[in-house]
Amino acid sequence: MKIFRYISGLFLLLYIGCNEDPSSNQQTLQLDPVLEAYAGFGYEVNDIVSTGSDIQDMTGGGAPSVDQEISGLTAAKTLKTLARELRIRSNDHLPGQAALLKPQTDSLYYFYDDTAQGIRAALYFDDATSVARYYEVRYVFPAWRNMTYDSAEIAVNLNYTLDNDQDDYPEWVFRLQEFKENFMIRNITSLLEVTDHNGPEITGFQASVDTYYHQNRRLSHLYQFMEINPDRSGTLRQDYYFNDNTTAFNMVTFYADYTGTFSRTFRDGTTVSGSFNSIEDDLQGSFSETVSFPEGRYIDKIVTDAMIEITLPDSVFSASLTRALYFSSGTVRTISIALDAHEEFGIGVVHLDLTRVNGAHGEFTLQVTETDALLEGNWTTLNDEYYILVSAEYYIDGSCHINYRVFNMPYTAGDNPVFVADYYFSPDDEGEGTIEYKNETYTINFDRTDSAEIQKDSRTGRINLYAE
Repeated sequence: MKIFRYISGLFLLLYIGCNEDPSSNQQTLQLDPVLEAYAGFGYEVNDIVSTGSDIQDMTGGGAPSVDQEISGLTAAKTLKTLARELRIRSNDHLPGQAALLKPQTDSLYYFYDDTAQGIRAALYFDDATSVARYYEVRYVFPAWRNMTYDSAEIAVNLNYTLDNDQDDYPEWVFRLQEFKENFMIRNITSLLEVTDHNGPEITGFQASVDTYYHQNRRLSHLYQFMEINPDRSGTLRQDYYFNDNTTAFNMVTFYADYTGTFSRTFRDGTTVSGSFNSIEDDLQGSFSETVSFPEGRYIDKIVTDAMIEITLPDSVFSASLTRALYFSSGTVRTISIALDAHEEFGIGVVHLDLTRVNGAHGEFTLQVTETDALLEGNWTTLNDEYYILVSAEYYIDGSCHINYRVFNMPYTAGDNPVFVADYYFSPDDEGEGTIEYKNETYTINFDRTDSAEIQKDSRTGRINLYAE
């Protein structure tokens, strides 16, 4: 599973200033310099990882295929993999030839229910259409899991040849996931419909994912859609629906000549546009993105350029990025990033190495499996003043839970942190969380502008997410 969204990131990890929100009637919150500097750090890390993943997704394999995860709709590959696994398991329970001598319509041939493990499975077969339907349900999970229910069903056309699985192909795959009441996601429904196939190989499909969030979330509904054609051209679109009736969208278009374009519009008026060229035809590619902010902001735009290559025979994906921030004052700030991605024992490993001109630096490693994406990393601040440890988990809809701890230097394992932040981000990069600092708790809200609101008791302030 990869992380999602094709929008700006890799923002400078800089000293962040605090401004009073002129529209607020609450008292101004005076912030300690440490809070000013690092309250927005988690937001920047989330963008770093998502942008690195976007670059890899868009340029790492040409136009999308059913075997490639595409930024914004990880469920496409997840569903395709699920289709393959369910098809194999359904074959184990198919009726023999003798059982098919009598006409039977959508009959139950296999049923299994382990209430202790919380696993249920069943197989139905319709000899009139030669379609088998197999489903699996998991309804018991460890206490630490946020999921409460996970069901998947596949329809496989057996082509009237039960002794030959090479001409079988899935017609559709459906998945329903439900989550705990105190979790940000309420439920996710996913559907993959096969539009073209070559025997059991899927060569074209349409996939959609509907994610619904609990009422206390700004984002109420996320709709994701992908269409992939046999020539590997295709379109990905994401539509965001918020509780205040505002909307936002993303769209990526892939062409058969290994190029593509993308665009995004946020509900605050920020726009993103860019293009890419994949490495598939000549092992080299490129990525260019411009984020344009509305007039009146203290930052005008962010421009990212990347050169990409892949090294054989190990298929190591490497990218060299430059990110430039253009401020309204005329100041320009840049940062350099080196990214490499490879596979180790079936697990995708993405490594990001960041270096600022002033000497601050950090590295992050993301481990990507079919079921989750986990991040670990660290950052050393200007003049080696602080050391920051970061961990994060990414979910199928693009949401992120990130936790980071700030320590005094020199750092030794086991030291007590001076600053602890715990944030949740929605797929649109909005989010909220808490900060523990000097035995006090602060709340913070990221509303997809160029700043975020931080609050304690009745006092409130704003921190800039980009600094000159």
